[in-house]
Amino acid sequence: MGEMFRECKKLLEINIRGWKTEKLTNINSMFYDCSQLSQIDLSRLENTSS
Repeated sequence: MGEMFRECKKLLEINIRGWKTEKLTNINSMFYDCSQLSQIDLSRLENTSS
């Protein structure tokens, strides 16, 4: 998922509730250069790795 929204300059907001993240390993640069994105709540992303 790294760079998934990279350079989405018109992205204003995103709702990540309900995303299943058990297998998520990389969010590097996911929102890089999303210049209009004013806030995002990542608190629902849980790290369930042991």
